[in-house]
Amino acid sequence: MSLLVRYRELLFEAGEGVFRQKRTVRRAVEHALAWPILLGRRTISRTIWALGRQARDWTADYRLFSRRVWDPDDWFAPVIRDFLTRHPRGPIPLALDDTGLRKTGRKIANAHWQYDAMSPPFHANLCFGQRFLGGSLLFPHYRRGARSARAYPVRFTEAPFVKKPGKRADAEQWRLYRQRKKQCGLSWSGRALIEGIRRQVDALGGSARRLLV
Repeated sequence: MSLLVRYRELLFEAGEGVFRQKRTVRRAVEHALAWPILLGRRTISRTIWALGRQARDWTADYRLFSRRVWDPDDWFAPVIRDFLTRHPRGPIPLALDDTGLRKTGRKIANAHWQYDAMSPPFHANLCFGQRFLGGSLLFPHYRRGARSARAYPVRFTEAPFVKKPGKRADAEQWRLYRQRKKQCGLSWSGRALIEGIRRQVDALGGSARRLLV
C-alpha cells in the first residue's frame, strides 16, 4: 500500500467522526490532499484551483470553513487511538511548543508584532503574525528497532494576543485588559490544550495512563 493511499484512508477515518455527511467528509479530504502540493500561500482559493474547480461555484468550498459546525481537534483522534494501540503500557509523552505564522494584512484578528524565533543570536528581529500553540505525541519507535522517537501533531490551536488599551482608556478597560491578558497567556492556553488532550485520551480508553508533558 502506498503512503498516499494510506494517508487518504486515515483522513477519511478521521473525517467520518467529524462531519455528519459523507459528501462533506469527501470535500474536506480533497482540501487536505491538495494543500501539500500548493506553492506559496496556502489559501482556499489556491486549493480550489489545485483541485481543478476554478470554473465551478466556490460557495460549497468556502462554507466548509465558515458555516460547517465541526471541531478541528476531532481530526487528531486516529493519532491518539493509534498510539494507545501500539503502546498499551507506560506513560503518554506529550510535547508543546508555540509558533508564529507570518501575516501581511493589518486587519487580521489577533495578528500582532512578535519576536521572530528565526532571528540570529546577535540580533533580535520582529515579525507580524498570529501566535499558535501546538502539541505532539512522542511515539517511542526506538522500542521496536534502531529508530529514534517521532513527534506526531495532535493539536494546533491559536494562542490569541490581547491588544493593549490606548492612552485614553479608563480604569475598567485596563481591568478587563489585565484579566484577558492573564487568560490568554501561553500558560493558560497550554493548560487548556493539555486538558483537551486529556479528555480525548480518556474517551479513547486511556483514562488509566499518565500524561507526561
